[in-house]
Amino acid sequence: MVHSAKQLLRQQIRHALKLMSNEERVQQSNIVTNYLLHHP
Repeated sequence: MVHSAKQLLRQQIRHALKLMSNEERVQQSNIVTNYLLHHP
């Protein structure tokens, strides 16, 4: 029971980190796109 709970928690953390890095990637690409648009 405890073991599966730890596993579940680990999965949730991994999922959260994946979402976070994805968000950051999107923000970075948006920043680059804006920069290129305003500095041709």
